[in-house]
Amino acid sequence: MINLTESIATKLIQLFGEDINIYTDNVEQGFKEPCFYIYEGETETADELMGYQKLTRHFYLVFFPNEKSEAEFRDQCAPIQYKFLTEFDAIEIGRFTSGCLNRKAKYNDVERVAQLQFDLKYRLAVDESGISMDVLEQGGGIISDSKKER
Repeated sequence: MINLTESIATKLIQLFGEDINIYTDNVEQGFKEPCFYIYEGETETADELMGYQKLTRHFYLVFFPNEKSEAEFRDQCAPIQYKFLTEFDAIEIGRFTSGCLNRKAKYNDVERVAQLQFDLKYRLAVDESGISMDVLEQGGGIISDSKKER
């Protein structure tokens, strides 16, 4: 099983340092800021030839700064957004690399957070280890019009 959330957290630590907190579960209260919250949106699949599947997975990151006044909030979020848009370009997934596509960043002035989103696209071989059909026997033939009348 591919753990993409762990790979995303590793990339965030590489870019923003080990002092940044990263959460994947919804925490009602008590998380330490500044921090990132990672959650996955929808996943799209498309079947391909030779038993492969193309997957597109949508991810969202929310950056919570530790400064909440408007000027300080924007000052703290601006470098995060810039680094995300310029350097958050690929994720190491085991021994493979997936490009981070469709990156977007925006300020949420109401919540005082930076909202970041991106897509990961990769191909996966479908596991077909179940029971397979060895032989297809088809009975029947052509029924003439004279037999249909009976």
